[in-house]
Amino acid sequence: MAVDSAATYIDDEIPALDQLRPLEEIGKLLGVGPQAIHRWRLDPLVPLRAWKVGRRWCSTVDETRDFIRRRTLAASSSSNTPAPPAPTHTARRRKQIDAAVAKAKAMGC
Repeated sequence: MAVDSAATYIDDEIPALDQLRPLEEIGKLLGVGPQAIHRWRLDPLVPLRAWKVGRRWCSTVDETRDFIRRRTLAASSSSNTPAPPAPTHTARRRKQIDAAVAKAKAMGC
């Protein structure tokens, strides 16, 4: 199975047209916005399989179910990796925070 530059699968197994659903509809089923669905479609590690039909990207409920299963497996297998360290503030940002705290104290907050 080949993958094009947009991380979308190209193969001979295109689902029946009556099974295809616009990604926006799948997002509503899952309670997520269209940006999340398209981010999942472009995910380099665990992509949501989708096909472009006209101007819309579409997938199927079965592909979505498989995507959730694969993503869950990937997340559980990487759970042994430590969390990334908390971001540290740059010196400039630290000065801004200190100035805001001083201003709040001067105002009696």
